Amino acid sequence: MKIGLIHNHRAGDALSIEDLTQAIHRQGHEVVAVGSKSDGPVTLRLDRLDLVVAAGGDGTIAAVARAMAGSLVPLGILAMGTANNIALSLGIPTDIDGAVATWATARPRPLDLGVATGPWGERWFVESVGGGLVTHSIVVMDRQAEESPTTTEQLARAVSAHADVLGLSDPVPWRLVLDGEPIEGEFLLLEVLNMATIGPNLRLTESASPWDGRLTVVAATEEDRPAVASYLHRRASGNGHPPSLRTWHGRELTIASGDRLHVDDTVVGDVGATGARVRIEPGAVRVLVPESPVHLAERASQDDARLPTVGDPLPT
Repeated sequence: MKIGLIHNHRAGDALSIEDLTQAIHRQGHEVVAVGSKSDGPVTLRLDRLDLVVAAGGDGTIAAVARAMAGSLVPLGILAMGTANNIALSLGIPTDIDGAVATWATARPRPLDLGVATGPWGERWFVESVGGGLVTHSIVVMDRQAEESPTTTEQLARAVSAHADVLGLSDPVPWRLVLDGEPIEGEFLLLEVLNMATIGPNLRLTESASPWDGRLTVVAATEEDRPAVASYLHRRASGNGHPPSLRTWHGRELTIASGDRLHVDDTVVGDVGATGARVRIEPGAVRVLVPESPVHLAERASQDDARLPTVGDPLPT
């Protein structure tokens, strides 16, 4: 295949562009164009490419995925970040040679993206939108701005920060409407998931899927605090099933009031007087993923009806 490579050399376990190119060439593919995270795929001649590859952390991969929405050229992923939530959620190996080796048999699959609209404008997201625990933990980590020697230590520090924030957090009243049905409560966290894994590899539910054309909304109340704390403790040890939290599924969520929000890894602020809206864009971008029995079973019933349409406007 002819590859256009978008590379972020600052990602957690980033390889040089030369090492990446050699890994791709070893599997019989050709890198014909290279761009940076800041340039994105707009600098590449998509009409002469078989695949655009995003090599970097979740931020780089999400940025390229947003820019590729509506394109018939598929996106490949080489995960080189700290958490690598997108690759983990999609079943893509996180070692470079292993990921490239899957391209020989992998097939493009339409991946859902989310759109969050509020006082901050419109933002497309890949992983999640939410408020409470994850948002406040992002703020704490950004303030600390500490560098750990290894990605494992960085993840452990992030999980520890979540546990500390949970211990200091109070529930906040939320008023939501999901596909016309009201949801109200006082929540320690509320996450609107597109991916199964977010933050420092947290899995808040087993039911989130980026293939099903739905958002997965997860909330934790004061009663759930011990379960969430226990999960974070187990997660710090590298194991543990998700806590049993209240979960809903739908295509469009309106947030009338609640805590300040993050969109993927960026804190965007409060919903304000006008509220916020989160919706799903089914099959917005085609992603090259390894085949699996689950993927094959789902593909027959989902993919054909959800391929992007040529000429659809791209997100900004």
